[in-house]
Formats: sequence, structure tokens, C-alpha cells
Amino acid sequence: MNNIAKALEIYITEKYIYPSEDNFPDALITSEIMTNLPENDIWGTPYHYTSSNNSNSYILKSYGINRVEGGNDDIVFINGVMTEDGAYPSH
Repeated sequence: MNNIAKALEIYITEKYIYPSEDNFPDALITSEIMTNLPENDIWGTPYHYTSSNNSNSYILKSYGINRVEGGNDDIVFINGVMTEDGAYPSH
């Protein structure tokens, strides 16, 4: 997930916007920033990506081991910064 967040930061550096929700994750693959992008987190659940209407910000979430939004196990990146670490000992 950290690699996806890094790829999104490279993308905005090159394109001056983040991918739209409709264009994620394809934009990272077609721009060749990432060639192998996992569709699911390590618990087998799809990543949840949202971007602002003008694509100048994004939120990337994994709902963690319980696969439900909320609680203390979610992992969240906002604009390249991990804001919730899921309370896991290692990332």
C-alpha cells in the first residue's frame, strides 16, 4: 500500500493531478509508474480509493483485517501521508 501511495505521488508530479476514481488504478499502470499493482490488500479486500472532484487530493484505504471500515485496524493514506496505521506492529 505504501508503494501505491508513492506511485500516486509520482503521478501527480508528472500529471499535476491525481487519478480520478474512474481511472484508478489503470492510470498508474498505463503511465508505467507501476507495472504490477495488486487489486486487493493482504486480506484479500479491494483497496478503496477516492479522489476530490478536481483530483488535487485522494484517500487510499485498506479496511484491515476485519474488512470493515472504521475501528483501529484501517490503514489510510491521504495525499501520500499515512494518517492511520492500523495499529499493526510492522507495515
